[in-house]
Amino acid sequence: MDFEKKVPEWSAQGTEPPSSLKTSGFQSGYKPPAAYFNWFWNRVSACLTELQAKVKQLRTVPDGGTGKASFTAGSFIMGNGTGELGEKTPEEVLDLIGAASKSEGIPVVRAYSSDGIAYTATVPDVTSLENGMLLTIVPDVVSASTTITLNINNLGAKMVRLPLSFNNAAMTTPRLATYFTADRPLTLQYDAYYLSGDGIWKTFGKERTSAQDLYGTVPIESGGTGAATAAEARSNLGAVAMQTATVSLPVSGWSNKQQTVSVNGVTASNVVIVTAAPASYEHYNECTVRCSAQAAGKLTFTCTDTPTAALTANVLILT
Repeated sequence: MDFEKKVPEWSAQGTEPPSSLKTSGFQSGYKPPAAYFNWFWNRVSACLTELQAKVKQLRTVPDGGTGKASFTAGSFIMGNGTGELGEKTPEEVLDLIGAASKSEGIPVVRAYSSDGIAYTATVPDVTSLENGMLLTIVPDVVSASTTITLNINNLGAKMVRLPLSFNNAAMTTPRLATYFTADRPLTLQYDAYYLSGDGIWKTFGKERTSAQDLYGTVPIESGGTGAATAAEARSNLGAVAMQTATVSLPVSGWSNKQQTVSVNGVTASNVVIVTAAPASYEHYNECTVRCSAQAAGKLTFTCTDTPTAALTANVLILT
């Protein structure tokens, strides 16, 4: 702004009073000479003139000023250090420095429901559902179903889903109907391409870990096996592995009422359970066929009467 009053000019320099008079000042009855008054007003005029000049000088950019006489309320001023500074709105400043404006933040809104299933919310300035948009909701009531929906600004009720960890296109429903907790915020992201383009709201930053994404050895005390292989797991848990096989006992294979056949997985010491196949059951029992010995990869069968028909036996091997 400019100064409204002009400094009075007083050119007569006058005579400077002595220091003693400056100290004691004018006393009652003393008549100061005109030269003293001229000196005083000359000095006042010179000081005010210098002050206005200095203030005007400070307004220039090179001298640390702004170069402007007035500014718009709420604006910011910017320049290159030489010319007059220019005004910028808050939004322009945020854009220049690459910051997010207020409109680019994640809206936080209240979500209302009368049944804990269908929720509605009002989001300012949103007229359409854009793929990838984020929204933080604060449910007013606990949910009562795993098939929750959210409808913002009457743009359509969309299902709420949890992403699965193994694939960013895979979704699932919450495990519990009470997934939404009253007054606890939850951030959602809109996926416009799910359900054949119908779109859903998926939880943002909260996904369900899939079993195929588990990494490392899970300790037994945490519900795992403490092993990296099936064999180690069975050993750690004291479990028994089972293997099945089917063997054929042809009529020509009997010699001195015995027959030995090859069976993979059999050892000299593991547990082997042998039973007749249903089709061979009657003749198998009539001839009193039984498994009488085992060795590495072999089973020996013995009978009291030599069978006159081929037999089939089922074998269960415990390892």
